[in-house]
Amino acid sequence: GEVQYWVWKVLVLGLRDAAHIYTRINRPIMAALRREGVKGLIYIDDIINMAKSKEMCLKAEARTYELFQACGWLFKPSKRSGEPAQVCRFLGLNIDSRDLTFNIPEEKILNIKSVIDKVREQGKKVKVKLLAQLVGKLQAVRLATGPIVAVLTRSLYHVVDSAPEF
Repeated sequence: GEVQYWVWKVLVLGLRDAAHIYTRINRPIMAALRREGVKGLIYIDDIINMAKSKEMCLKAEARTYELFQACGWLFKPSKRSGEPAQVCRFLGLNIDSRDLTFNIPEEKILNIKSVIDKVREQGKKVKVKLLAQLVGKLQAVRLATGPIVAVLTRSLYHVVDSAPEF
């Protein structure tokens, strides 16, 4: 019979607006880093630093950690991708700074193919949730494939959007 109140102490990334909120909160931090000459990108909880040399990249990383920690953010050392390199993984894609390309890792290609196989197996009665999964996976590699993915998946978006629920 007693009323209780609950408060989230963490940002729930499953909520629709969580990514937007997180990005807005961190925008001033990234702007401060850019004013200092630190080049980098942030997407939700993934950060990448870029520099002309390994030493400069390590300095940029240290400054990024320092400023984010001063603003109250904590970094998990085990999440660090490793030493600075010309080829690295960011947002599920391999970025190659030598030839300025985004490449899809082999395991991601196999995963997309397996979802396509599941869609094919279902024939004409494909579950909307499965279509939404496929469209999401294809959109996740659009930096490597280019804008053609958006064009080719447009009809799938309409099917997913028009579904009553999934």
